[in-house]
Amino acid sequence: MKFNTKDLTAEQIYKIAASLIVPRPIGWVSSKSANGIANIAPYSFFNIVSSDPAFVVVGIANKKDGSLKDSAKNIMATKAFALNMVSFELLEQMAITAASFDETVDEFEVAKLETKACSTIDCPCVVRSPAVFECVLHDFLELTPSRKICVGKIVAMDIKDELIIDASQFHLDSAKADIVGRLGGFNYVRVNELLEMTVPDPKEVLQNQQ
Repeated sequence: MKFNTKDLTAEQIYKIAASLIVPRPIGWVSSKSANGIANIAPYSFFNIVSSDPAFVVVGIANKKDGSLKDSAKNIMATKAFALNMVSFELLEQMAITAASFDETVDEFEVAKLETKACSTIDCPCVVRSPAVFECVLHDFLELTPSRKICVGKIVAMDIKDELIIDASQFHLDSAKADIVGRLGGFNYVRVNELLEMTVPDPKEVLQNQQ
């Protein structure tokens, strides 16, 4: 079945795309307001888009009433945020922080998340997260009045020691991190089983076809 997006509503497009563009990493964005109130919320329209320089993007839609989400307001005000990767053991607490709390509420406290200060930016992060990426704001793009793209530059990475296989070669154990990815609806997947596939030599591929 083929669909033309011009014939679909935004909700219909989301249901199709979010179910099949999977799994999506979850950017659990922690930030601090100009008044010092901590905030954390998950976003699955998120990914790393460059390693040189190290850029990440986070898609942030407005609230249902059209106002900016707390994450967006905080990042625009302080120019900094942290991306906390979500492991399976943190999934339920992450779900709590997805709720639309008032901006005066500290989601870290509501979800009973242990926090610590980031090392290079003025922002809290999740102690039990397998990896935290500290970012400074590079740009905030407005796709539409209700859709924003936050482009952040990674300035520090805090990785759990037990994930390090060989520090000299920067080899990490992705399966041990047990990170969860977002699927469609309220479904998630655990990244704890790896499949290895090497890229073949193009000459060998062509020779095998002769």
